Amino acid sequence: MKKRLTFLMLVLMFAVLALASCQGGTGSRPTTPTTATPVFEVVFVAGDGEILKTESVELGQGATAPEVPNRTGYVFVGWDTDFSYVDCSIIFFCFLSYFYIVRCKRSVFLLL
Repeated sequence: MKKRLTFLMLVLMFAVLALASCQGGTGSRPTTPTTATPVFEVVFVAGDGEILKTESVELGQGATAPEVPNRTGYVFVGWDTDFSYVDCSIIFFCFLSYFYIVRCKRSVFLLL
């Protein structure tokens, strides 16, 4: 009978220790993992290869175009791709067009 009582006391003591080691709501609980929004690298490049701007953009957001520097004899036409919705890392190139000024007696023409 004493052996049985001692065994029961040991089992009870282990059960109490096991339950006490559980934090049960009073400690920090593991947080559920949050999914981070992917961020992509967007690069804007001028017509001569100069990097104008590098920007990090979240998935689905739009990039902000930089100011295009003036080049003598060229006019800025636009960017090669729409950048209002970014879903991958990408390089955007600006289009520059060379222009000629033709002067006649009474008119001035701009040829692109």
